[in-house]
Amino acid sequence: FSMSFAVMVIFTGIGSFIVLEKGLPKRIPANAIALSNVGVSGYEIPGCYGYSPDKITYGGLCRLGDTTKKPTFILWGDSHALALSDGFNKLAKDNGVSGILAVRAACAPLLGVTRPSKPKTFQCIEFNDRIKNLINDHKNIKDVFIAARWESGVEPEGYHFYLADAESGKPSKEESYKAYERGITRTVDAVSGMDRRLSFLMDNPEFDYDVPRELVKKAVLKHYLPALAGHSDIYSPYDRY
Repeated sequence: FSMSFAVMVIFTGIGSFIVLEKGLPKRIPANAIALSNVGVSGYEIPGCYGYSPDKITYGGLCRLGDTTKKPTFILWGDSHALALSDGFNKLAKDNGVSGILAVRAACAPLLGVTRPSKPKTFQCIEFNDRIKNLINDHKNIKDVFIAARWESGVEPEGYHFYLADAESGKPSKEESYKAYERGITRTVDAVSGMDRRLSFLMDNPEFDYDVPRELVKKAVLKHYLPALAGHSDIYSPYDRY
């Protein structure tokens, strides 16, 4: 009986500890916990991302970097530009400069180009024209960085992703690519004509799975079963990127 009582006390103590500690945090490696705490971008909010073109103002656009300084650059693009916003924010802060974020989902930063599937919904032409005019009106903006899911222009995944402009014929992959080329030329000419420095950014890699989740799984495997972790690399094929 005394042995049973002792075992019961031990397990009661263990159970109480688990309850008080809200689990067994030590069972998960610290680096895995850190990886699991990846949050959503601080810029993925309506005020930075979901505004209508006719409501865009210079002062209303979200700021990057040192907000006490006058903006000297703009990050312009679609949701893939938004994915770069936190990195740009840190880089700008580290260098003591300020910038502006101008992003709209599904709208590549190409002047005169829209999505023919729902042009009135996307309002890409109106958005990009508005940003172009803001750049032109504010001479303090010296550098223009544009980023987008460029693959959509080169290899559109169906009608929803086709691009078109005023010169386009019936929507097709071929017409989409032509509109893409004309849009690049149109944008380069417009920004260069304002005497600004223009930089095209390569697209960020795309994955078919949740990267933070896979990194956490690998960190746990490496901690407990390192032999298996060595065969679970996370990468994006170079030819796809």
